[in-house]
Amino acid sequence: MPTYGPASTTDTVSDFDSLIVSGAPNTVLYGTPGTSNFSSLDGTRLIHAWDLTAIPVGSTITAVSHKYRILERFGASDWAVRFYRLIPVITRSVTWNNSSAGTPWSSPGASTAGVDHDTTLIFDGTIGTDSAPYDRVWSGAGLVAMVQDAIDNRSGSFRYMIRQLSHYAEGVGVWQAPHQPISENPTLTVEYTLPGGGDSSLLKVF
Repeated sequence: MPTYGPASTTDTVSDFDSLIVSGAPNTVLYGTPGTSNFSSLDGTRLIHAWDLTAIPVGSTITAVSHKYRILERFGASDWAVRFYRLIPVITRSVTWNNSSAGTPWSSPGASTAGVDHDTTLIFDGTIGTDSAPYDRVWSGAGLVAMVQDAIDNRSGSFRYMIRQLSHYAEGVGVWQAPHQPISENPTLTVEYTLPGGGDSSLLKVF
C-alpha cells in the first residue's frame, strides 16, 4: 500500500441519488431517504451523480473506492449487478423516461449503450452472499480512470446507474442519501495529488 503525506480532507454532500422505476416512468423519486430495493424484473435502477468539483482541475487521481451499505437481502444466491457510467447530463428530475425535465433518454431506463451509458462498464459482478447488513466496497484502476475523466472532461460530475441483471431472481436493499447516520449513506472516497504534485489529498463524498 502506498504511503501518503498529511492529507487534507473535504466532506461534502453528494449531488444526488435517485431511483428510476419502469412502473412509474414519469415519476421523480429524488429526495426520499430510505432504501433502494432492486427486484429480479430489472424495473428499478439506482442513479448516482457525484459532485467532485472540490477536486481542482489538473489534479491526478491516485485511488478511488465506492462503498454501499447493504441493508437487506431477498433470496440466498449471489446478487449480480452492473454499474454503467451515464453519458447525458442528469438532474434531480431524472425519471425512467427522462434524463432531465423534458429531455428523454435515447431509450427508457437509460438503456442504449453508447448514447445513454458507456459501452465500458464500471463494474460487472456480484455483491456477495454475506448476511445483511454489511458494507460492500469497490475500487480499482477502472474506477480511477473514470473519476479522472470526470475531473478532466465532465466538469467534475461522475454519474452512473446500477442495474440488476434481469435473469437473477434475487434482490437487495441499500440506503439512499440523505440518511442518518451518515456513515450508512453511499460513499465515494477519492485520493488525489494536486497540480504540481505534493502531498495526497482526500475527498470523501456521502
